[in-house]
Amino acid sequence: MSTDTREESIARTRDRLRRTRADVVASLNILKRRHSPGPDEFPRSAIMRAAIGHNGRLVLGGAALMLALLRPGLLPIAARVARFAPLIPVLRNLLNRYLARRN
Repeated sequence: MSTDTREESIARTRDRLRRTRADVVASLNILKRRHSPGPDEFPRSAIMRAAIGHNGRLVLGGAALMLALLRPGLLPIAARVARFAPLIPVLRNLLNRYLARRN
């Protein structure tokens, strides 16, 4: 293989990689715009949306299961705290109404 052919091959590969990166960035920008919250929606942070979403709940459930298996002595404490679980929607509404309001 001659030097010119190698350089041309490298240049073609570099151009193809540049186009692919541009396509990926354009696709990600479209997805980001599609899933971005409004200025007054809660939570505004992408990390908090991920934690509160379906995958965050799965991770939290897995962590709770692992903790229950590794430290069974914590189960009675968790049962005492679980009494307050019906209050979670009320607390969420209070947080949304008074703390997350943007003026």
